[in-house]
Amino acid sequence: MNIQETISKKKIIVHSNSETFDAIAGLEQFAKMYEIPAFVIQKINIAIKELLFSILGYTTFEQQTTPIELVLSLSTSGRLIIELRYGGTAFNPFFPTKKQSILEDIGSLGLHLVRKCMDSYYYRQENQLNVISMCKDCV
Repeated sequence: MNIQETISKKKIIVHSNSETFDAIAGLEQFAKMYEIPAFVIQKINIAIKELLFSILGYTTFEQQTTPIELVLSLSTSGRLIIELRYGGTAFNPFFPTKKQSILEDIGSLGLHLVRKCMDSYYYRQENQLNVISMCKDCV
């Protein structure tokens, strides 16, 4: 088992599409503090924007039972771990079902970008929350 120690952690709360840019600004501030290279942050920005717009686009405000929590963690090995936690209907943005066919057409390019920008990513449900975890090696 490979357990990595966390240097720092930051939580950002997103309630709507208009707050997505504030979340990105929070990520950039976190990255600047730890001298994460700009090209790494650009890739992470793309992935986070695509996922936030996908999640917020899938559910209406009335259906979204909780805000989206964006948690950034930096490990001692230089790995940036990003988690998005949100309530509401189970929705895996990486593998939309036929029930979510509109998103398959709209989000295909965006999800392709997420897959290309991140070193690893996965979706799971935990305590009735949807959780997306992504990792990017910064070194």
